[in-house]
Amino acid sequence: MKKMLLLAGFLSFVFSIAISDPYLITANKIKQKRENVTENVIVISKKVIEKRGLKTVNDVLNSLSTFYVPKNGLYGLSSPKISGDSLPLIMIDGVPLKDPSGIGRQNGNSNILLNDVAKIEIISGNESTIYGTFASSGVVNIITEKPKSNKVIFSTSYGSYKDYTTGISVSNVFSENLSMINSIKYQNAEGKSTNVNGKEKDGVFGTNFLSKFFYKKDKMNFSSGLHYIYNQLDLDNKYIGWSKIEDPSDYYQKLKSWDIFFNGLINPMEQLSLSLNSSYSETNREYVYKGKTDSEFKGKFYNVDIKTIYDLNKNNKFLLSFTLYDEFAKTDSFDTKEMDTKNIIFGYFGKVVPFVSFNFSGRVVIPSKDNFDTKFIYKAGISQKIVSDDSLIILKLNYGTGYNLPTLFNLYAPIYGNKDLDAETSKTIEAVIDNKLFDNRLSFSFSYKKSIYENLIYYKIVNWTTYEGKYFNGNKNEIDSYSVGMKANPIKNIKIYNNYTHNTANDISNGQRVRMKRVPSYTNVAGVEYNLKRFFCAFELKTIGERVDGYMNSKKLDPFTLLNASFSYNINKNLKMALRIENITSVEYDVDSTGNHFSGYVLVPGYSTPDKTTFNFSLKYSLPF
Repeated sequence: MKKMLLLAGFLSFVFSIAISDPYLITANKIKQKRENVTENVIVISKKVIEKRGLKTVNDVLNSLSTFYVPKNGLYGLSSPKISGDSLPLIMIDGVPLKDPSGIGRQNGNSNILLNDVAKIEIISGNESTIYGTFASSGVVNIITEKPKSNKVIFSTSYGSYKDYTTGISVSNVFSENLSMINSIKYQNAEGKSTNVNGKEKDGVFGTNFLSKFFYKKDKMNFSSGLHYIYNQLDLDNKYIGWSKIEDPSDYYQKLKSWDIFFNGLINPMEQLSLSLNSSYSETNREYVYKGKTDSEFKGKFYNVDIKTIYDLNKNNKFLLSFTLYDEFAKTDSFDTKEMDTKNIIFGYFGKVVPFVSFNFSGRVVIPSKDNFDTKFIYKAGISQKIVSDDSLIILKLNYGTGYNLPTLFNLYAPIYGNKDLDAETSKTIEAVIDNKLFDNRLSFSFSYKKSIYENLIYYKIVNWTTYEGKYFNGNKNEIDSYSVGMKANPIKNIKIYNNYTHNTANDISNGQRVRMKRVPSYTNVAGVEYNLKRFFCAFELKTIGERVDGYMNSKKLDPFTLLNASFSYNINKNLKMALRIENITSVEYDVDSTGNHFSGYVLVPGYSTPDKTTFNFSLKYSLPF
C-alpha cells in the first residue's frame, strides 16, 4: 500500500535582506506575503551570495550572527547551531537533507556547494508542526533557480589549499508554459591535515548535480526535479579497537545522496487550490580504509503530502494537509529497519484586522511504533505593524511545540540501541521587534528566544569494564538567546551594520545547570559595505565568544575575532568576478586556554580550522542563446 501511494505521488502530477520576491514559502509551506508571516525569517538573496563570494551553505550560515558552525577540519562533518540551539533542518527545494541511518538523522553535509541558488530562507523557531521530526530548532531552505531565459552559465573558482571548483548550468525556456534547468558543479581540494601535527592533507572532491523542469498552464502548475550530491572526504583518527591511527593516508568517507521530487498544484476554483508534494531520497555513507569498505550506512525515506488551501480573500488562508513519511535504515550492525508516521496538519494564516496578522497551525502525529503515542503539536504567532510618517515598527510573538522521534540507530544499534526509547519534546517562545526609520535608511532589531527540550536521548556507559553504553531518555536542556541588530545607510552607496547574539545554553537534567559544550557565549558580526552599480566591497568582523568542551567542560576556548573581506565586479552584463578573503590578520584560533590546538574529531569535534589568511576567487560567465 505504501509503495502504491509513493508511485501514485510521482506519476500524478542581518546583513542584506534585499530581495525582489515579496513572497515567502518556507515558514508554513504555502506562498505568503512577507507582511503576513509571523515567524522570524531571514532571506539571503542570490545577489548577496554572489557579491560576497559565498560558496557553500556553511559560508552563508557563518556570515550570520545567529549561527555558529563547528566542523571537523576545512571540509569535514559540520553541525550548524542556530542561536545556541541544535542543528536546524536543512533542505533543498523543500526536500530535507536527512540520513535516517545516522545517529541524529543529519548527513553531515551542510558543507555542500551552492548550485543555482535563487535564495535561502532561514526560519528561527520551532517548526516541528510544519516539518515534523528534526525541525524543532529551525529550518534552512535552499531554493534553487527557475529558468527565465535561454542561457548557459559557466563558473569556476580557485582558492587556498588548492581548492578548485568548476560548473556549468543550462537554462531552457521552451515556451511560456514549459522550462527546464540542468546544472553540475565539481570540486577538488587538497586541504590540510585535520590533526595539528599531521602531515597527510585531508582534502575533498565531489560533484553536485541539479535538474528541474516546470510546467504551467491555465490553472495547473507542476514542477519536478533531481538533486544528486557526491563527495569523498579524507579522514584522520582511524580507530582499530582501542588503538588510534592519527594521520592515516588511506582512510576516507564516500557520501552519495540523491533525491527526486514532484510538486503539483491545481486550482479547480479561484479560491481553492489542491496540491501534491512528494519526494524520495537515498543516502549512502561508506568508510574506506586501505581500499576496503570498513563500514557502511544506508538510509532512505519518502514523503507524500496532499494539501488543500482555501483562500478566504487575498490575506487569509486555510490549510488542511495529510502527510505520510516513511524512513528506512541499514548498517553493518543491523538489517533494514523501518519507521513511518502519518500526520494531519491544519492551519489558518492571515490578517485578523488591518496591520495585525495571526498564524496558527497544528499537527497530529500518528507514529507506527506501538511505544510512541499519538501526539498533538502546534505553533501560533501574531505580528503587528505600526506605521507613522518616518517609522515602521513590526512586532512579532511566536510559540511552538515540538516532537522528535528517536532515530532507527538509537532504537536498533547492537549494544547501544534501546527499543524502549520515547520521543523527545520541546517548546519555544520567540519575540521580535523591528524598527525601520527614514525610509529604511536606519533600522534596529531585537529578538529573544527561549527553548526547552525535555526527555532528550543521551548516551550512558553501563559497563565500565568494556565501556559499553546504551541510549536512554531523560536529559533536559534550556537555551536562552537574544539578538540585537542595527543597519544604517548614512550616505549613498554605503551601509554599516552590527548584529550581536548572546547565548545561554545549559543542561538542567539533574537540578543542576551545566553549560552545554561548543555553544559560544556570544557572536557578533559588524561590517561596512560599499555598493556601486558594477562594483561591491565589504569588510566584516566576526567575533565568536568563549566556548567549553572536553570531559566535564575541562577545556575552555577563548574568544576570537576574524577580519574578512569581499569584493565583486561586473566586468560586463555577462561576466562577473568575486574575491573573498577570510582571516586577513592570520589569527590563530580554536585553541584552548593553555594555547594547545584541539586535534581530533572523535575526542573533540570541530577544532582544526585555518589559522592563516585564506582566499577564494571566482568567475561567472553567462551566455544567452
